[in-house]
Amino acid sequence: MLQQYSEIIAEQKRIGFIEKVDMFQPKTATVHYIPHNPVRKDFCTTPIRIVYDCSCKHTPDPPSLKDCLQSTPPVLNDLTAI
Repeated sequence: MLQQYSEIIAEQKRIGFIEKVDMFQPKTATVHYIPHNPVRKDFCTTPIRIVYDCSCKHTPDPPSLKDCLQSTPPVLNDLTAI
């Protein structure tokens, strides 16, 4: 399972979905570290899926990544009015 997890992380890094953060580079912006864990399914075409928890807070003071997203009404038309 660790081998497959490593391959998925490497693929996500290759396509630019995730990036490695340099721990020694001066911080010029807010950096969020998102906890993740594998979800295993035996009957699916992708047996391991990585789930990222963007609402997780490591400490009570700074906001989570989910808290930083702008909350706006949906852009889709109201289907009940059609």
